[in-house]
Amino acid sequence: MKGGMADNAIPKEAEAEILVREADREEVISWLDAEASKIRESLQNADSGFVLEKLFHNGIVVAMSKDVEGLVETSLNLGVLSVQEEKMRLQYAVRSSIDQDKGELCRHMLEIAERMGASASVRNEYPGWAYRKDSPLREKMVRVYEEMYGKKPVLEAIHAGLECGILAGKIKDLDCVSIGPDLENVHTAQESMSVDSVERVWNYLLDVLTMKDAD
Repeated sequence: MKGGMADNAIPKEAEAEILVREADREEVISWLDAEASKIRESLQNADSGFVLEKLFHNGIVVAMSKDVEGLVETSLNLGVLSVQEEKMRLQYAVRSSIDQDKGELCRHMLEIAERMGASASVRNEYPGWAYRKDSPLREKMVRVYEEMYGKKPVLEAIHAGLECGILAGKIKDLDCVSIGPDLENVHTAQESMSVDSVERVWNYLLDVLTMKDAD
């Protein structure tokens, strides 16, 4: 079995070859068809083209934010799966805005691997970026946006790894805000960016940098 291209992206597709005894073939197919029917019924109009392609749980939410309603705080996803030389290799991306929670989840996964007789390690780790209730920078950027466009901006806390977490981990009490142009289908082969929005973000950033702080 194999699937996925990167550990920080939910796989677009995956495939597996399952070998069963001939005597069990019809029973296995019947079970698969029954499971597919249950899923198709639960999706109904949400995905009318659903077909069963994989049977691996993926994209697990471990904890939700206590500060921002509806925001995932800690999660993990299986990004790459492969079987090589009679060994299975799984690559997960573990995310959390709270460093302590991310560390505990990594330790939990390492313990599971040890109990199963597998080897595991943590690599390419990046720090979390916790939501900041009081942010003078955020308030300033809201004022600039309102002056430029005559309306309030949409403020969102997202569940993702950003460079802001690295900077905030090295500079004490750093106030960070992430902005950028309009992007679609991020982390996929269809990722695209609006060129017009790049100019808007650039002009907005210039105004933020030249605006004096309020008393």
